[in-house]
Amino acid sequence: MQLSKTLAVVLGILTFLPFIGLVIMIALLIFEIVFLIFSESPVNPLLYLSYLNYLVPIISGYTLLYLTLGIFYFVHIIQNGFLDTEKKVLWITVLIILNGLAMPFYWYLYLWKSSKDVESIKAKAW
Repeated sequence: MQLSKTLAVVLGILTFLPFIGLVIMIALLIFEIVFLIFSESPVNPLLYLSYLNYLVPIISGYTLLYLTLGIFYFVHIIQNGFLDTEKKVLWITVLIILNGLAMPFYWYLYLWKSSKDVESIKAKAW
């Protein structure tokens, strides 16, 4: 299954989006901890429960995105004609174990590079 370059870029952005969100969440958490340490006002624990109103939809969205990406990558691995059976089993196993950490590597090796090849073939045909 060959993808156009545009679709490969969109898929790459969606693949790296959870990492960007994770970095932003960690930065906000560190900011809150530093603010709490240097703040002289009393701590209100109920204030932190109000953050759940924002975090639950974001985490649910990330979960749905990861599930959708995982299904897409599994289907792509199975339909990938460039991989023999042993590599397909290896990639499926790696995706099951490492999930989000393996997706960017698979995207780069089999979606991004192959989309560049498709674009160069189309350019030569014109």
